[in-house]
Amino acid sequence: MPERTLVVGTSGFLGSEVTRQLRDADTDVVGTVHEGKVPISGVETVGYDFWNDDLGTILDTEGIERVIFVATVERGDGRNRGLFDRSLDRFVDACRDRRVVYVSTDAVFDGADGPYDEGSDPSPASEYGRRVRAFERVLEDHCPDHCIVRPSYLYGFSGGTLDPRLAATRERIRDGETVAYFEDAYKSPISIGDAAEIVTDLTRHEVTGVVHAAAPRTSIHEFHRAAMDALDEPAGRVVPESVPPESDYPRDTSLVSGRLESVLGADPGPVSEALERSRP
Repeated sequence: MPERTLVVGTSGFLGSEVTRQLRDADTDVVGTVHEGKVPISGVETVGYDFWNDDLGTILDTEGIERVIFVATVERGDGRNRGLFDRSLDRFVDACRDRRVVYVSTDAVFDGADGPYDEGSDPSPASEYGRRVRAFERVLEDHCPDHCIVRPSYLYGFSGGTLDPRLAATRERIRDGETVAYFEDAYKSPISIGDAAEIVTDLTRHEVTGVVHAAAPRTSIHEFHRAAMDALDEPAGRVVPESVPPESDYPRDTSLVSGRLESVLGADPGPVSEALERSRP
């Protein structure tokens, strides 16, 4: 019987793209859904609540060998840190003998010393970032066959729908607005499609530890400007502004990877290239 893969968070923007790619590659995939989320066509789903349910029962019942965690439970939704830690321990205890790929984020860095590679010491500045880093640490300590994937600034089309970040910019421009973004704050934006391909490939791979899913470093202003140009919108309406001196906004959480190309042969391209390739 072929190995089965469980996607925790299959209804999310990245989770749905990961699930579609697995389905289209004829992978035996199961997705979790929560609170009435709409399942993906042609994909088996099971109900799962990170905060209350024991995943071990699902893994055993469904014969799951590989787990991809792409749900955004780290934001908490009003739940306290103690409950998060207990839920995380329960999840990891269920998965300790399986392959686990966890989709993390550049929020584990405070942005003071970017760009960051896989060997950089995490320095989360927000509660969200601290919870993400806690998830990483527990996996590192208790799941030998784990891989942590850190993307930065996900964007693009998934299922024909543009991501909320760029969709909001496009809507404001179409309304005739001029939109300002920081020219001195930096990310490594990676398309939903490229990130999903990296995640699915690493699920089948034997590599462990951290892998940065990093595309070329760019300012937030240039990212939105290039994206609007690729979408045939008037990019001149995207104008630069500077991060206010008193702001605690992270200046540079861009990522570089010493492992992505050597392990997978992947080299994600710039914003314009990725959008032009994925437009419906």
